[in-house]
Amino acid sequence: MKLQSIKSLTALSANDRILIQDLKPLGKQPWSTRKKTFIGGVDVTPNIINLKRKIVESQLSLLNNSCTYCGSKFGIQSDAELDHFINKARKPDFTFEIQNLFVSCHKCNFPTRKGQRKTFWRDNKKYSKCRFKIVHPHFDNVDKHFEYRINSNNQNLLIITINPLTRKAKKTISFFVLNEPGMVEHRAGQFMQQNFTAPVIHQNVLNQILLNEYYTI
Repeated sequence: MKLQSIKSLTALSANDRILIQDLKPLGKQPWSTRKKTFIGGVDVTPNIINLKRKIVESQLSLLNNSCTYCGSKFGIQSDAELDHFINKARKPDFTFEIQNLFVSCHKCNFPTRKGQRKTFWRDNKKYSKCRFKIVHPHFDNVDKHFEYRINSNNQNLLIITINPLTRKAKKTISFFVLNEPGMVEHRAGQFMQQNFTAPVIHQNVLNQILLNEYYTI
């Protein structure tokens, strides 16, 4: 459950780039593909679906099938969602900005967590010139913002907490409630499952920890 930077953005084809450019004036409306989007009389909805799928698959490969924001594995408690780092309702121009799209679990993207909350101090027409409140998965080196501490709780269960190294990291931990009790236990359970071969009885305990709600929403 170690947080990772996404330095390599999804490789886009020439047609992908043209599509994104054509979609930009339309704002956030084309993002929901329940309603068809036409450009020059052509239905581009299938192209939008393929573009979104390409971004998700690329990031899942880079992040080893885990959430950008909390590091939890997909498929245990949540499937992957494609999140707008700067919410599309706040900045419709960035709806299809490749640097603004990251895979997230449902809980990190929930309204009481990230949702539509403001993630920047100052915006700009050029995305890369925005000033962000929280650690940005592409522009920031995650390893320079966080460190991990392994301890045990009062039930002698292993827990892994995330320690902030910067003010931006502290804001990020608060934003996603990354050190909530359920989360630190879940993080440790995932770490142990990935790194140790446990007897069946202990493996069952680990599986139960991973299935427990790792934070409230």
